[in-house]
Amino acid sequence: MKIATILLTASLLAACASGPPPVLPPEMNVRPVVQKDNLDGRWTIAALNGQPMTGLLLEFAGTTLSARLACNGGSGTISRNGDKLMLDRLMMTERACTPDIQRIDDLAGVVLRLPMTMELTPPNRLRLVNESGSIDLIRQGS
Repeated sequence: MKIATILLTASLLAACASGPPPVLPPEMNVRPVVQKDNLDGRWTIAALNGQPMTGLLLEFAGTTLSARLACNGGSGTISRNGDKLMLDRLMMTERACTPDIQRIDDLAGVVLRLPMTMELTPPNRLRLVNESGSIDLIRQGS
């Protein structure tokens, strides 16, 4: 446990020196999202499939999820059942993006289009995960 703490501290210090905010390893208090958890609001995408990201957002508003990805944006209708999240009718813009930027949008879209399991690390971290990948989120304004 002591070695893990030292390694985590070292990686956090290195990450603070430059680059995007660190993607923290799962904490002990990670739990499934339950129906009473309010997800409404803006969430920064901190990582996509474990790779740090900046400038990408998801916003939950009732039964709508909006996305601002690397190049494109869009929205769809969501439904929740316990810790499961399904996104229906995801409509995305189709801008002419460079291939490397489009790849980020495509990877996020693949995760968002399939049913996801939601894991919450109170008070402000959320992970969306399925067989296609994962999206790590940090609630804005918390």
